[in-house]
Amino acid sequence: MNAGYTLATSTILSTAIVLGWAEGVQCKFFISPNPSATQKTEFNFKIMSYDLNFWRETQPIQLSATQIRDRLYEGKDVEGLSVLDEQVIWTAFFEEFPNLERQDFAWDWEGEDSFFLLWLNTVQKSHEIKGITVSCGSILLTHPNAIAKILNAAQNVGCTLYDPQVQSVNRYQYEERERNLVTP
Repeated sequence: MNAGYTLATSTILSTAIVLGWAEGVQCKFFISPNPSATQKTEFNFKIMSYDLNFWRETQPIQLSATQIRDRLYEGKDVEGLSVLDEQVIWTAFFEEFPNLERQDFAWDWEGEDSFFLLWLNTVQKSHEIKGITVSCGSILLTHPNAIAKILNAAQNVGCTLYDPQVQSVNRYQYEERERNLVTP
């Protein structure tokens, strides 16, 4: 699952996400620099193959789910989405995945012979959290228990699920979401 790659370069200042292709299939590569390297920068690659997106709607939104997702990825605000509380998100996911680890750039979980990374989608201008992206390793898809836990945690935060691979949206009634919100 993890492969090493060494690149001779100058200082790398931040973590990056790179889109690539493997055997004709688009994949997302997560790159984490090793700051202890002197002349070289070492990278660890994880191939991400399946994204799940979550957000909480406070009113009907005229944008498609794909447009909402794209705006969140670009750091743009979407009117009609609720601001999400980071501690509430952490609590909901940590209850389902006790070995979830907070990193500077994402939350990382490994288990079930696979892994996922959880990203908080923040608005660039306000730094408000408006969405959650869970990037799953492909093997995780063969473990329905783990996927059910991801969905349960997001539902406990009161979020709508958008699965871009199948263009599927699962919206919960707003009143139902309000009753099920996790509190820190």
